Amino acid sequence: FERFTIILIALLILWPATLRADEIKLKNGEVISDCKVKSKRNGRVTIELLDGSRKILQEDEIAEIIEKPTIADDIEARFDKLDQKKDVEGMLALAREASEKGAVKILKEICRKVVRADRDNAEAHTLMGDELCSDGKWRGGRSLEKFKEAEREKELKAKGWKKIKGEWVDPVTAANLEAGLVEYEGNWYTPQHVKNLQAGKIWVEGEWYEAADRAKLDQGMLKYKGEWLPIEDIDQKIKAANEVWNIESAHFIVNGRQSHGTLKRLSDYVERLWEPMARFYGDAPNCVKTEDKIRIIVAPNNQTYREMHAAHPGDDRVAHYSSALGAYYSPKSGVILTYYYNADYLIQWVQHVVPHAFMSRIYGYENCASPLYEGLASYFQGYFEEKYVAYNEMWFNGMKDWREADPVQAFDSFDIMVPENNPTKNETRFNRLSLTMHYLQEQQPAVMQQFVQLLRDKKASKQAVMKILKDTFSEKEVEEFRKFVQLFTSTYVRPM
Repeated sequence: FERFTIILIALLILWPATLRADEIKLKNGEVISDCKVKSKRNGRVTIELLDGSRKILQEDEIAEIIEKPTIADDIEARFDKLDQKKDVEGMLALAREASEKGAVKILKEICRKVVRADRDNAEAHTLMGDELCSDGKWRGGRSLEKFKEAEREKELKAKGWKKIKGEWVDPVTAANLEAGLVEYEGNWYTPQHVKNLQAGKIWVEGEWYEAADRAKLDQGMLKYKGEWLPIEDIDQKIKAANEVWNIESAHFIVNGRQSHGTLKRLSDYVERLWEPMARFYGDAPNCVKTEDKIRIIVAPNNQTYREMHAAHPGDDRVAHYSSALGAYYSPKSGVILTYYYNADYLIQWVQHVVPHAFMSRIYGYENCASPLYEGLASYFQGYFEEKYVAYNEMWFNGMKDWREADPVQAFDSFDIMVPENNPTKNETRFNRLSLTMHYLQEQQPAVMQQFVQLLRDKKASKQAVMKILKDTFSEKEVEEFRKFVQLFTSTYVRPM
């Protein structure tokens, strides 16, 4: 033991800066193979590992050093014997060996020599960890990182993202921050709204209640002109006074003289559309503050609905039979106008128009060809509980006869101003767009995002939309689409 200790001390004193060592055995039993001692200073030994990284050991940790050339030394010796200006194949063979054995440092040195002789040698670049970039150039290391950062920045800007305080944020977050809103428990509110919530107050349909009011709220009561009453009694008072309900949710305000239950059901359905639309578009209009929310006015009947058109200019609701029914969004007043026919139709009509309002507030009416505008609206009209369905039997009956389904023709021939007089046939025009959108979202979601990018870029002309559709629907794809239509229309499932 004394003789071994003397030899070990002598070795530590005589170690040169580039001494090769095949193995270093530590006193704790660990063995470090294929390394080089790079320096020894103040009782600390710096070694270089096979992958080129360095590690610092304490001298008193070391039990034994067995000196041998490393794998890297062996490869380097053979590399030195090659013609490094011409022997590309020889160098690549050594680079492959270095890669297999983890000798990263010599691997990179060899590959750099290869690309000097053959600048675009893909194997050498790949072995070094380089990537072929979109501009046709190979990059690695920090250069690659900078290029990716620049490309990512372009991509985010194209999607409407903004850099706020050094961080990239999505359009919704950016708009909320710029509007002075606060994120609280996963939702965005005004600062005062957050203070009220933190104080234990309860927000119900646009009104604040104290925590002590919870029991009355749970019993189906609300305050009406300062008095607690059952909702059914408030329904009667509103009707007698010729007033309207004002039901405010996270993004909408519903006004109407119908029963609270009818209007609240409508409010709940349209509110559930918000998240899937925001997820799909990667954006959403800023409708957090009361004054910014989308107002939905439910007229008591069709005649009143028509008479209110002047106050909420939009599509001509009296030009023809079909457009005199339903609902529409007025960009000028920011209101969705509809009327009550029955509870289910009310929801179906408004679910078609809410996407109109959503898109219009982000992109503008004038920036979208009507087939795409109506196609996307019709798609979300059939969106219930995170699932696309045939939203009524008229839809289903009209679509099950689409035996020679042609999605390109459906879009190309669509004209919002030339409806069929037959309501079922008229609805079928929209439904064909809708089912095409559903197919693409299920089978080729990247195509749907191309449409969204057209909207962002304000280039969603009919010509641009048709080009995407024609490029997508090859003869084979049309056959797949027809199978999809047949399967989808084989069974009707009532959505509501």
